[in-house]
Amino acid sequence: MSRRLLAALLVASALALPLPAAAADRVRVFSLQGLDGGDTGDQLAARLLSVSGVHGAHFDLYACELKLTLGTMITDARVTQLVSQAGEGWRAIPGPGRGRYRPPLEYPRGVDVAVLTRDGAALGPLEKLRVRGKVTIFDTYADWCVACRPMDQHVREFVRTHPHVAVRKLNLARWDSPLAREFGPRLTALPHVVVFTPDGRRREFDGATWEQVAATMGWR
Repeated sequence: MSRRLLAALLVASALALPLPAAAADRVRVFSLQGLDGGDTGDQLAARLLSVSGVHGAHFDLYACELKLTLGTMITDARVTQLVSQAGEGWRAIPGPGRGRYRPPLEYPRGVDVAVLTRDGAALGPLEKLRVRGKVTIFDTYADWCVACRPMDQHVREFVRTHPHVAVRKLNLARWDSPLAREFGPRLTALPHVVVFTPDGRRREFDGATWEQVAATMGWR
């Protein structure tokens, strides 16, 4: 066999060999804890996308989870470090099912407050749930709603200084929850506040601020 023929066979053999496959990306889900709301989760996903080796990021609003597509150089420990650096009190836990938003503050002892649903369950007519003889504030919120937190703060302070007021908290949970369907087209934004006066008159506020509610009701 000539050298030229041997060289040709070696080249052909080399070309026939498969190239080593590039290491595949991996998809990982991280449970997030300590976030103020869904907006911060979206911002976190966008921030992580700017990190070399992070090839995809999707935030699940309801589960408070982050699904990441990661290169081989990005470890779980690196992700948890990046999340903890992004916000005070933020945590990323590898694996699904443990996502939790930052809980609201507790109401003062002795005030008339109750949570009627924590999972968006239907409640029926609110007229039947109002407290007779009191102003009743039905505060519809969600753990992922950033604007709901200042509303909750104002309602908490108002009921603390006004003993004739009762507060009923309604966690919407999801936009497609039974409670959301029960509100129907009246519900387009959160917080959604329904106020009953002691004589049963009803006022409804969709996506309003506390200042708007208080001004309409004549509260100081």
